[in-house]
Amino acid sequence: MKKLTFALCAVLIAGCNKEPSNDPYWGEATALKNGIAWQAKSYAAFEPSKWGTDYIDIIIRHFDINNNLREGLTFLKVPMKVGVYNVESVNLDDNYIVVGTSYNTFQDDGHILGDSFLIDTTVLENKVEVLTFNKSEGKIEVNFSAIFVISKRQTNESPDTVRFESGYVNTKSR
Repeated sequence: MKKLTFALCAVLIAGCNKEPSNDPYWGEATALKNGIAWQAKSYAAFEPSKWGTDYIDIIIRHFDINNNLREGLTFLKVPMKVGVYNVESVNLDDNYIVVGTSYNTFQDDGHILGDSFLIDTTVLENKVEVLTFNKSEGKIEVNFSAIFVISKRQTNESPDTVRFESGYVNTKSR
């Protein structure tokens, strides 16, 4: 009887509804990062007050097994239409509408910035390809490739160059 009571309690506790998640991530990103399979969570954000109504930002975050933020990859000012677009460093000037990207690592519990990288402007592989976009659902599907070089080192853990190849994101705005 004690085993049955314990089993019943375990099932009831496991089946209880938890509070709704505040997790902003919907979708995921995959790529080869320096030749090794890489996965991360993603979401998209409309920034109509900044870039106009025809652009979206894609935010990609990689977490460790303890759910601590470890890496952040962002694409800003991505056009909301199918096409291939060159990628440059982030430029927050509202009048400069070119896809920008940034990549950073994070330390400790994920709230401390680690190493910072800039896009390598000497290569032609830095691209974002919008495969599909559904404005009514806020869904976007993108291929990407980007090569970054270290600009500010805070740790000795990062390589001098980070290469994302065969990147893919399927996400939607939150």
